[in-house]
Amino acid sequence: MEENLTPMVAQYNAIKNQYKDCLLLYRLGDFYELFYEDAIVGARELNIVLTKKKISKDKDIPMCGIPYHSSESYIAKLVSKGYTVAICEQLEDASQAKGIVRRDVIRVITPGTYFDNEKLKTGVVSIVKKGESFSTSYINLSTGEFYCSVFSQEGLISFLNKFSPKEVVVEKGKDFSFIRQQFKSIFLTELDKQFFEESKIDILLKHFNVSHYRAFGMDQRDEFALQSASVILNYVKTTQKNFLPFVSPPKLYREDIYI
Repeated sequence: MEENLTPMVAQYNAIKNQYKDCLLLYRLGDFYELFYEDAIVGARELNIVLTKKKISKDKDIPMCGIPYHSSESYIAKLVSKGYTVAICEQLEDASQAKGIVRRDVIRVITPGTYFDNEKLKTGVVSIVKKGESFSTSYINLSTGEFYCSVFSQEGLISFLNKFSPKEVVVEKGKDFSFIRQQFKSIFLTELDKQFFEESKIDILLKHFNVSHYRAFGMDQRDEFALQSASVILNYVKTTQKNFLPFVSPPKLYREDIYI
């Protein structure tokens, strides 16, 4: 445990501990700063200067930074390489703050949820496996498209080929090696089991302010398809927080009618 840290570095460490799998962009005035291992990765991938920051009397840590006002291109570059980026903003005016400025993560940007740059083709898919069947859903946050269906493995592969998502979300510990083998450009994100609980369908209904999935034109036969739909909606709501754009209600995907 590091002792005698500056208040700022102590705050950074506390926030970073909640986002261990992300590159944390920590807002400091007119810059987003990266520290420790994040700084080494950021400097390498963005081709920017790696410097040092003193965190205690006898210790320095790696640091690099990108300008806040031109951060979009840097974020796009990191996301396109498969990194997940957590945006940590100042939540109060530094001139009005008493002590350390309050900061927190306002959004987590993943390869499949980055909709700010029109040049980057995006899209995220969730998959729930039951026996030999795959409940599969697709969301594109730049267009609001939201589809779900149930496929065999062959049908799933065809679906992924058609939509070319940047990211696929699956349950941690499940074997989806066939996706890694066949789709080198897709980034596989493994989530904890809690994201895949069937009761999460309630999140889907609440988000669209409906009491039953019949409002989506679906019936009991489509319940399994809705499991992956609830997973992907929960995922984008969790990562995008207050930045979630408009998403259309889920539609059943049928290859013979999809244009």
